[in-house]
Amino acid sequence: VYGALSSALQQLFGAAEFTSERLREQYKSQPELAAYLIARRALSLRPEQRLQSLCDVERSIARFTVSPAKSCVESFVHRAHGVLIARGSGSERWKEARGHFQRAVDAHPSNSNALFQLGMCALELGPLEMAIELMNKSLLLDSDFRAPYVNLGVAYLRQAAHADDPHKAQDFYLRAMEISEACLMRHPASPQCNYHIGVACTQLAFYLQDGEGVDCKDARFIELRGRAAREFLEARGSVEAARRLSDWQEAQARGIAKKQQAPWLSVDDKMLQAVEVHMMQGQTLKPIKIPEFIGWRLFFWRV
Repeated sequence: VYGALSSALQQLFGAAEFTSERLREQYKSQPELAAYLIARRALSLRPEQRLQSLCDVERSIARFTVSPAKSCVESFVHRAHGVLIARGSGSERWKEARGHFQRAVDAHPSNSNALFQLGMCALELGPLEMAIELMNKSLLLDSDFRAPYVNLGVAYLRQAAHADDPHKAQDFYLRAMEISEACLMRHPASPQCNYHIGVACTQLAFYLQDGEGVDCKDARFIELRGRAAREFLEARGSVEAARRLSDWQEAQARGIAKKQQAPWLSVDDKMLQAVEVHMMQGQTLKPIKIPEFIGWRLFFWRV
Protein backbone atom coordinates (compact mmCIF):
# COMPACT_ATOMS: atom_id res chain seq x y z
CA VAL A 1 0.00 0.00 0.00
CA TYR A 2 2.79 2.38 0.92
CA GLY A 3 4.54 1.63 -2.37
CA ALA A 4 1.40 2.43 -4.32
CA LEU A 5 0.84 5.67 -2.41
CA SER A 6 4.46 6.80 -2.01
CA SER A 7 4.34 9.51 -4.66
CA ALA A 8 1.03 10.87 -3.32
CA LEU A 9 2.33 10.83 0.25
CA GLN A 10 5.43 12.75 -0.77
CA GLN A 11 3.24 15.33 -2.46
CA LEU A 12 1.02 15.57 0.59
CA PHE A 13 3.58 15.64 3.40
CA GLY A 14 6.86 16.46 1.72
CA ALA A 15 5.94 19.38 -0.50
CA ALA A 16 6.66 22.96 0.39
CA GLU A 17 3.99 24.99 2.14
CA PHE A 18 1.22 26.26 -0.08
CA THR A 19 1.51 30.02 -0.46
CA SER A 20 -0.54 32.47 -2.49
CA GLU A 21 2.37 32.93 -4.89
CA ARG A 22 2.82 29.20 -5.35
CA LEU A 23 -0.89 28.69 -6.04
CA ARG A 24 -0.94 31.52 -8.59
CA GLU A 25 2.05 30.03 -10.36
CA GLN A 26 0.75 26.46 -10.27
CA TYR A 27 -2.66 27.49 -11.69
CA LYS A 28 -1.66 30.46 -13.81
CA SER A 29 -3.70 29.06 -16.72
CA GLN A 30 -6.75 28.93 -14.41
CA PRO A 31 -6.65 32.19 -12.42
CA GLU A 32 -10.19 31.74 -11.10
CA LEU A 33 -9.24 28.39 -9.55
CA ALA A 34 -6.10 29.94 -8.07
CA ALA A 35 -8.16 32.77 -6.56
CA TYR A 36 -10.61 30.28 -5.04
CA LEU A 37 -7.81 28.19 -3.50
CA ILE A 38 -6.08 31.29 -2.15
CA ALA A 39 -9.36 32.41 -0.57
CA ARG A 40 -9.82 28.95 0.95
CA ARG A 41 -6.29 29.13 2.30
CA ALA A 42 -6.99 32.59 3.74
CA LEU A 43 -9.71 31.15 5.95
CA SER A 44 -7.13 28.89 7.63
CA LEU A 45 -4.75 31.74 8.50
CA ARG A 46 -4.48 33.58 11.79
CA PRO A 47 -7.43 35.94 12.41
CA GLU A 48 -5.41 39.10 11.79
CA GLN A 49 -4.27 37.77 8.39
CA ARG A 50 -7.58 36.49 7.02
CA LEU A 51 -9.27 39.73 6.02
CA GLN A 52 -6.14 41.16 4.43
CA SER A 53 -5.64 38.03 2.35
CA LEU A 54 -9.28 38.07 1.22
CA CYS A 55 -8.98 41.75 0.27
CA ASP A 56 -5.97 40.85 -1.88
CA VAL A 57 -8.01 38.16 -3.63
CA GLU A 58 -10.89 40.59 -4.22
CA ARG A 59 -8.51 43.01 -5.94
CA SER A 60 -7.11 40.27 -8.15
CA ILE A 61 -10.59 39.08 -9.18
CA ALA A 62 -11.46 42.57 -10.42
CA ARG A 63 -8.95 42.05 -13.26
CA PHE A 64 -10.46 38.76 -14.46
CA THR A 65 -12.44 38.47 -17.66
CA VAL A 66 -16.19 38.20 -17.07
CA SER A 67 -17.16 34.52 -16.96
CA PRO A 68 -19.27 32.06 -14.93
CA ALA A 69 -16.09 30.95 -13.14
CA LYS A 70 -15.34 34.53 -12.10
CA SER A 71 -18.90 34.98 -10.81
CA CYS A 72 -18.69 31.84 -8.67
CA VAL A 73 -15.32 32.76 -7.17
CA GLU A 74 -16.34 36.38 -6.59
CA SER A 75 -19.46 35.23 -4.76
CA PHE A 76 -17.46 32.82 -2.60
CA VAL A 77 -14.86 35.43 -1.66
CA HIS A 78 -17.47 38.01 -0.65
CA ARG A 79 -19.42 35.38 1.33
CA ALA A 80 -16.24 34.46 3.18
CA HIS A 81 -15.42 38.13 3.82
CA GLY A 82 -18.93 38.81 5.09
CA VAL A 83 -18.93 35.76 7.38
CA LEU A 84 -15.62 36.80 8.97
CA ILE A 85 -17.06 40.24 9.73
CA ALA A 86 -20.46 38.98 10.93
CA ARG A 87 -18.82 36.47 13.28
CA GLY A 88 -16.89 39.27 14.97
CA SER A 89 -17.90 41.27 18.01
CA GLY A 90 -18.22 44.74 16.53
CA SER A 91 -21.50 46.56 17.10
CA GLU A 92 -21.73 47.41 13.38
CA ARG A 93 -20.73 43.97 12.14
CA TRP A 94 -24.01 43.14 10.38
CA LYS A 95 -24.09 46.53 8.67
CA GLU A 96 -20.50 46.07 7.50
CA ALA A 97 -21.08 42.48 6.39
CA ARG A 98 -24.24 43.34 4.46
CA GLY A 99 -22.32 44.92 1.55
CA HIS A 100 -20.25 41.76 1.05
CA PHE A 101 -23.29 39.48 1.18
CA GLN A 102 -25.09 41.72 -1.31
CA ARG A 103 -22.12 41.55 -3.69
CA ALA A 104 -22.07 37.76 -3.24
CA VAL A 105 -25.74 37.59 -4.28
CA ASP A 106 -25.16 39.99 -7.18
CA ALA A 107 -22.31 37.79 -8.45
CA HIS A 108 -24.21 34.51 -8.04
CA PRO A 109 -27.96 35.08 -7.51
CA SER A 110 -28.74 31.37 -7.23
CA ASN A 111 -26.38 30.68 -4.30
CA SER A 112 -28.43 29.55 -1.30
CA ASN A 113 -25.75 30.45 1.25
CA ALA A 114 -25.40 34.02 -0.02
CA LEU A 115 -29.16 34.56 0.04
CA PHE A 116 -29.38 33.19 3.58
CA GLN A 117 -26.58 35.38 4.92
CA LEU A 118 -28.09 38.47 3.31
CA GLY A 119 -31.39 37.42 4.88
CA MET A 120 -29.70 37.26 8.29
CA CYS A 121 -28.54 40.85 7.81
CA ALA A 122 -32.16 41.84 7.13
CA LEU A 123 -33.29 39.90 10.21
CA GLU A 124 -30.79 41.83 12.34
CA LEU A 125 -31.15 45.23 10.69
CA GLY A 126 -34.55 45.13 8.97
CA PRO A 127 -36.79 45.11 7.15
CA LEU A 128 -38.27 41.79 8.23
CA GLU A 129 -40.13 41.44 4.93
CA MET A 130 -36.80 41.35 3.10
CA ALA A 131 -35.44 38.74 5.52
CA ILE A 132 -38.45 36.52 4.81
CA GLU A 133 -38.15 36.95 1.04
CA LEU A 134 -34.43 36.14 1.00
CA MET A 135 -34.69 33.11 3.29
CA ASN A 136 -37.58 31.70 1.29
CA LYS A 137 -35.44 32.02 -1.85
CA SER A 138 -32.59 30.27 -0.02
CA LEU A 139 -34.93 27.38 0.86
CA LEU A 140 -36.15 27.08 -2.72
CA LEU A 141 -32.55 26.46 -3.77
CA ASP A 142 -31.70 24.15 -0.86
CA SER A 143 -34.76 22.63 0.80
CA ASP A 144 -32.62 20.75 3.36
CA PHE A 145 -30.91 23.91 4.66
CA ARG A 146 -32.03 24.01 8.32
CA ALA A 147 -31.03 27.55 9.24
CA PRO A 148 -33.51 29.36 6.93
CA TYR A 149 -36.38 27.32 8.37
CA VAL A 150 -35.44 28.30 11.92
CA ASN A 151 -34.85 31.97 11.19
CA LEU A 152 -38.04 32.29 9.14
CA GLY A 153 -39.80 31.28 12.37
CA VAL A 154 -37.95 34.11 14.14
CA ALA A 155 -38.96 36.59 11.45
CA TYR A 156 -42.64 35.64 11.58
CA LEU A 157 -42.73 35.90 15.39
CA ARG A 158 -41.11 39.32 15.20
CA GLN A 159 -43.62 40.43 12.60
CA ALA A 160 -46.37 39.35 14.99
CA ALA A 161 -44.72 41.30 17.81
CA HIS A 162 -44.70 44.43 15.59
CA ALA A 163 -48.27 43.99 14.30
CA ASP A 164 -50.92 46.43 15.50
CA ASP A 165 -53.77 44.38 14.04
CA PRO A 166 -54.54 41.22 16.11
CA HIS A 167 -55.76 39.44 12.97
CA LYS A 168 -52.44 40.05 11.21
CA ALA A 169 -50.55 38.93 14.31
CA GLN A 170 -52.58 35.71 14.33
CA ASP A 171 -51.61 35.06 10.70
CA PHE A 172 -47.92 35.56 11.50
CA TYR A 173 -48.13 33.14 14.43
CA LEU A 174 -49.71 30.54 12.17
CA ARG A 175 -46.92 31.04 9.62
CA ALA A 176 -44.31 30.66 12.35
CA MET A 177 -45.90 27.36 13.34
CA GLU A 178 -46.12 26.15 9.73
CA ILE A 179 -42.46 26.80 8.89
CA SER A 180 -41.34 25.36 12.25
CA GLU A 181 -43.34 22.18 11.71
CA ALA A 182 -41.85 21.86 8.22
CA CYS A 183 -38.36 22.15 9.72
CA LEU A 184 -39.06 19.52 12.39
CA MET A 185 -40.24 17.11 9.69
CA ARG A 186 -36.80 17.33 8.04
CA HIS A 187 -34.68 18.09 11.10
CA PRO A 188 -36.33 16.66 14.26
CA ALA A 189 -33.50 17.87 16.52
CA SER A 190 -34.32 21.55 16.12
CA PRO A 191 -35.28 22.89 19.58
CA GLN A 192 -35.47 26.40 18.14
CA CYS A 193 -38.56 25.30 16.22
CA ASN A 194 -40.13 23.72 19.31
CA TYR A 195 -39.63 27.04 21.07
CA HIS A 196 -41.17 29.04 18.22
CA ILE A 197 -44.22 26.75 18.16
CA GLY A 198 -44.54 27.16 21.94
CA VAL A 199 -44.52 30.96 21.64
CA ALA A 200 -47.00 30.92 18.76
CA CYS A 201 -49.42 28.51 20.48
CA THR A 202 -49.38 30.57 23.67
CA GLN A 203 -50.17 33.79 21.82
CA LEU A 204 -52.88 32.10 19.74
CA ALA A 205 -54.48 30.88 22.97
CA PHE A 206 -54.52 34.47 24.23
CA TYR A 207 -56.11 35.50 20.93
CA LEU A 208 -58.91 32.95 21.34
CA GLN A 209 -59.55 34.19 24.85
CA ASP A 210 -59.43 37.94 24.18
CA GLY A 211 -60.36 38.11 20.49
CA GLU A 212 -63.09 35.47 20.33
CA GLY A 213 -64.08 35.37 23.97
CA VAL A 214 -63.81 31.59 24.34
CA ASP A 215 -64.07 29.92 27.72
CA CYS A 216 -61.10 28.20 29.34
CA LYS A 217 -62.85 24.87 28.72
CA ASP A 218 -62.94 25.43 24.95
CA ALA A 219 -61.28 22.49 23.16
CA ARG A 220 -59.16 24.72 20.92
CA PHE A 221 -57.96 26.76 23.92
CA ILE A 222 -57.05 23.61 25.84
CA GLU A 223 -55.21 22.13 22.85
CA LEU A 224 -53.15 25.27 22.25
CA ARG A 225 -52.15 25.56 25.89
CA GLY A 226 -51.27 21.89 26.09
CA ARG A 227 -49.18 21.97 22.96
CA ALA A 228 -47.42 25.18 24.02
CA ALA A 229 -46.37 23.55 27.30
CA ARG A 230 -45.07 20.44 25.52
CA GLU A 231 -43.10 22.47 22.98
CA PHE A 232 -41.56 24.77 25.60
CA LEU A 233 -40.46 21.80 27.70
CA GLU A 234 -39.07 20.02 24.63
CA ALA A 235 -37.02 23.09 23.75
CA ARG A 236 -35.74 23.56 27.30
CA GLY A 237 -34.81 19.89 27.58
CA SER A 238 -32.44 20.09 24.59
CA VAL A 239 -28.65 20.07 24.73
CA GLU A 240 -28.52 23.49 23.06
CA ALA A 241 -30.82 25.02 25.68
CA ALA A 242 -28.83 23.46 28.52
CA ARG A 243 -25.64 24.91 27.03
CA ARG A 244 -27.19 28.37 26.81
CA LEU A 245 -28.32 28.22 30.43
CA SER A 246 -24.93 26.92 31.59
CA ASP A 247 -23.07 29.70 29.73
CA TRP A 248 -25.30 32.33 31.32
CA GLN A 249 -24.91 30.85 34.82
CA GLU A 250 -21.13 30.68 34.40
CA ALA A 251 -21.02 34.32 33.30
CA GLN A 252 -23.13 35.33 36.30
CA ALA A 253 -20.79 33.46 38.64
CA ARG A 254 -17.81 35.34 37.19
CA GLY A 255 -19.55 38.68 37.40
CA ILE A 256 -19.66 39.03 33.61
CA ALA A 257 -22.61 40.86 32.12
CA LYS A 258 -24.42 38.49 29.75
CA LYS A 259 -28.01 38.66 28.58
CA GLN A 260 -30.21 35.65 29.08
CA GLN A 261 -31.42 34.06 25.83
CA ALA A 262 -34.35 32.01 24.61
CA PRO A 263 -35.73 29.67 25.83
CA TRP A 264 -34.80 31.06 29.25
CA LEU A 265 -36.10 34.62 29.01
CA SER A 266 -38.32 35.92 31.80
CA VAL A 267 -41.13 36.21 29.26
CA ASP A 268 -40.63 32.51 28.48
CA ASP A 269 -41.08 31.68 32.17
CA LYS A 270 -44.32 33.69 32.20
CA MET A 271 -45.66 32.02 29.06
CA LEU A 272 -44.84 28.54 30.36
CA GLN A 273 -46.52 29.31 33.66
CA ALA A 274 -49.61 30.62 31.81
CA VAL A 275 -50.03 27.43 29.77
CA GLU A 276 -49.36 25.09 32.71
CA VAL A 277 -51.54 26.71 35.37
CA HIS A 278 -54.80 24.95 36.22
CA MET A 279 -57.75 27.14 35.23
CA MET A 280 -61.18 27.20 36.83
CA GLN A 281 -64.46 27.86 34.99
CA GLY A 282 -64.73 31.54 34.12
CA GLN A 283 -61.06 32.24 34.82
CA THR A 284 -59.01 34.12 32.20
CA LEU A 285 -55.31 34.55 31.59
CA LYS A 286 -53.58 37.89 31.58
CA PRO A 287 -52.08 38.41 28.08
CA ILE A 288 -48.28 38.41 27.86
CA LYS A 289 -46.71 40.77 25.35
CA ILE A 290 -43.70 39.30 23.61
CA PRO A 291 -40.63 41.50 22.99
CA GLU A 292 -39.72 42.67 19.50
CA PHE A 293 -36.47 40.66 19.70
CA ILE A 294 -38.33 37.38 20.29
CA GLY A 295 -36.99 34.24 18.67
CA TRP A 296 -34.20 31.69 18.96
CA ARG A 297 -31.92 32.50 16.06
CA LEU A 298 -29.69 29.91 14.42
CA PHE A 299 -26.46 31.28 13.02
CA PHE A 300 -24.85 29.17 10.34
CA TRP A 301 -21.47 30.21 9.01
CA ARG A 302 -21.25 27.91 6.01
CA VAL A 303 -19.42 29.76 3.21
